[in-house]
Amino acid sequence: MAPYLSVMKNCGYETTGACRFEVGYLKDKKNNTRTLMGTNYYKLILQDGTVFILNTSANTVTKNNITIPRSWTSIFIDINGQKGPNVFGKDLFYYIYRIQEDRTPIGGENNSGKMIPSGANMSREEMLSDCANNGSGCDCTALIMNDGWQIKDDYPW
Repeated sequence: MAPYLSVMKNCGYETTGACRFEVGYLKDKKNNTRTLMGTNYYKLILQDGTVFILNTSANTVTKNNITIPRSWTSIFIDINGQKGPNVFGKDLFYYIYRIQEDRTPIGGENNSGKMIPSGANMSREEMLSDCANNGSGCDCTALIMNDGWQIKDDYPW
């Protein structure tokens, strides 16, 4: 991905200095709890200050005695970088790139090669709930996308 972006700093897995990145969830704003995006998160800082944070994972899904492998990369995009607030649903948005996830053998769809926002499989009401002050904010990306890339008047932040 890096060759296609205007990268100012490739932090790799570094967690110090400009490459130290902490995030918050909407539900944690009262006590200002922060989570460090540690050494298993790959970070890129773009020329405009946007931060891309990536984490690749894998596991299996079993249904009806059929096990399928799946792997994905979580992509976190902070649109204003270190400036803050660095909170999901405010300036930090979460996508999932499905590297391998063909659920057709177990009655699903093939999501391999698809990039989807976290929460895309939820109802609008569930998305709104996650974007409320007691939610994580991780699924707000799906709500904004669902609403035609607009932050509508009922957006709960």
